[in-house]
Amino acid sequence: TSKDNDNDTSTKDCDTSNITDTLSDLLSDTLKTDTVTTDNGPLIPDSEVNTDTLTDKNNLSTDSEPSIPDAPSEPVLPLAPNIKFTDWDGNDVTLESLRGKPVVLNFFATWCPPCKAELPDFEEAYLTYGDEVTFVLIDLFAWGSDTESEAKEFYESSGYTFPIYFDTYNEGYMEYDLNSIPKTFFIDENGYLVGSVPQMITKSQLFSYIELMLKQ
Repeated sequence: TSKDNDNDTSTKDCDTSNITDTLSDLLSDTLKTDTVTTDNGPLIPDSEVNTDTLTDKNNLSTDSEPSIPDAPSEPVLPLAPNIKFTDWDGNDVTLESLRGKPVVLNFFATWCPPCKAELPDFEEAYLTYGDEVTFVLIDLFAWGSDTESEAKEFYESSGYTFPIYFDTYNEGYMEYDLNSIPKTFFIDENGYLVGSVPQMITKSQLFSYIELMLKQ
């Protein structure tokens, strides 16, 4: 009986004040913290939210996804192939040496009717823009019946004043893929191709391309 009483006494006399104090302290500490952790992560008080760091979810990026640079505002133009040809006096000339002004490069032959039909427009363009644009009209020898002497005879009898050149080394034929003529190429002052017309060019096309190069 005494043991039962002793057990009852020990149970009744168990001091719970320490447990109560400990729970109170833990609760108090939790309420005092600046950040409360939830299942979804820390809950940050509104007063401590840095709005400068907020990012639109559609623009999120990670270290594993490098940023892609903006595309160039203008397409990159191809460099015009450099070729060697000869002038009226037989001197070598390279297309590269003519940089500094826009270039109108035309390949023709005196036996080619469309070639001859467009030459008056080239003469007018030369008289209009000759101080601002370099005109390079090259007689093609790779195929057909033209020779330098025949080309010179044609030119002298035509009354044209634009300079003509000769594809003596066939570099124009090879580098510009001349499987047909006439062909006209427009090259900016830095040697880049602006455009081309792979057949007889109209006066409107010729003048429009020239104006385009001059405005660049």
